[in-house]
Amino acid sequence: MTAAHINGHELCPGNAGTTLLEIVVWTALLAGIGSPAVMGFLTSTRVMSEANGQREVHERARVLIHRMEREIRLAIGTSMETRSDGTALTFTLPLGFTQVGVRAGSAIRYELEIDSGEASNGIDDDGDQLSDEGQLTRTNLVTGERVVLASNLDLAGSSFVKANDTMVLTLSCLGFLRHSGAIIKASRTRTVNPRN
Repeated sequence: MTAAHINGHELCPGNAGTTLLEIVVWTALLAGIGSPAVMGFLTSTRVMSEANGQREVHERARVLIHRMEREIRLAIGTSMETRSDGTALTFTLPLGFTQVGVRAGSAIRYELEIDSGEASNGIDDDGDQLSDEGQLTRTNLVTGERVVLASNLDLAGSSFVKANDTMVLTLSCLGFLRHSGAIIKASRTRTVNPRN
């Protein structure tokens, strides 16, 4: 075999090309180096994704409890009532103040409601891998406006408890980790004293 020439110059002196053995060796070396790098990248991406999933569930619990706390602090303290099973909290917001005291405004109810297809029995009745999950709703009892504030709440770990003039709020949010499919729970408890 002769070497390749351009304008009379030999391109690869003494070597006419790359052999199949050399290509196999270089491919094996690149695979040996590249595979761990790719696996490390994929693993770190998965870990970051799961950490973000956990952070989202914790943030949702924090935001919900903070929103409720802000509104309950404005409530007329003597108007606060809870359902005996701890699944509902009703209170009245002040409309204003008079010389005699506080003028009552809208009555508000926060309620923990079980999802349709679920029963409060500790079993996953609807096949979504969560047992006894539900939602948190806020209803203005004067206007009838009802808003779902959150879903995928662990109702067994969520409650509203009144102790004298103090309200203890506990919310437990559930979520799934995308890659592992694991269920995570983030709970927040806050003690609130109405200011009015």
